[in-house]
Amino acid sequence: MEEKDSEATETNDSETNQKEQIDYVNIEDESLEFEDDSDGIVSRGLIEKRGCLKGCLLPIFIVFVLIIALGIGIHAKRNLIGEWLTIRIISNTEELALANLPKDMDRKAIEVIFEKTKNAFREGMLDQQLMNQAIKDFINDIKNNTSDEKKKEEINRLIKALDEAIYKPN
Repeated sequence: MEEKDSEATETNDSETNQKEQIDYVNIEDESLEFEDDSDGIVSRGLIEKRGCLKGCLLPIFIVFVLIIALGIGIHAKRNLIGEWLTIRIISNTEELALANLPKDMDRKAIEVIFEKTKNAFREGMLDQQLMNQAIKDFINDIKNNTSDEKKKEEINRLIKALDEAIYKPN
């Protein structure tokens, strides 16, 4: 029996020694993660000699600045997209007005007024609200009527409204 007790004690002692060695290794590993410096504790895992605070905040700040720059870029392009859409609306209205044009109407005069409207819009000399209303009225009225006389009347009304929407220099 004594032999069994002595073997059990030796087994327990060897297990305890192994646990102590493992704990000692873990303690050594943990002590390697941080270094005491005159400025305080410095992390070795992040940017060397900067510490956790600067090492974490610097990338966050850079990402924040990039997001702001991206937002400014999108905002600037949004105005270009709006300008492009307005020019497309004017061009599509011109195509609609010139499609199946009555014989006694001057095609060049209609093209000139639409070019004047586009140029006035680019220069900021166009009342967009009047232009939008004129185009809406034209499209709504032209959908229902197919006669040449009615189309001629609607085109003349559109040309007059677009001409009024352009600001005239004094």
